[in-house]
Amino acid sequence: MGVERVDFYRDEEYRQNPIQPLQQERQDHNICKKCGNNIYKDKGNICINCKDDLFRKYRRKQIAELRPYVKGEYLSPEISISKVDKEDGSPKEGDMIARNPKKHKDKWLVAKEYFEDNFEIIEEKE
Repeated sequence: MGVERVDFYRDEEYRQNPIQPLQQERQDHNICKKCGNNIYKDKGNICINCKDDLFRKYRRKQIAELRPYVKGEYLSPEISISKVDKEDGSPKEGDMIARNPKKHKDKWLVAKEYFEDNFEIIEEKE
């Protein structure tokens, strides 16, 4: 009723290749393709430190659809709010609700500060 233990020092295979048990322990790891750090297989091919290096600046091609958050409004679960925004007190006055122009049920909260830094209203011609 227990786990069978292998005495590597008495094992003939170990004496011929003492690195083998270490290689077997590491078989659930990959090596990061950028820096060489060990990462778990199910976490991809790039470690978390190198993933931050993959961020690039992009300019949006389309017009965004947003509306103001109304203080006290019930936000249905279909409106996503990031953990960071929740920790900063959102939803709050000045935040905006954005929606995907092609899929109107896809909605998320945009924090007031981010909105003010990155968006401006488009004046529609009458």
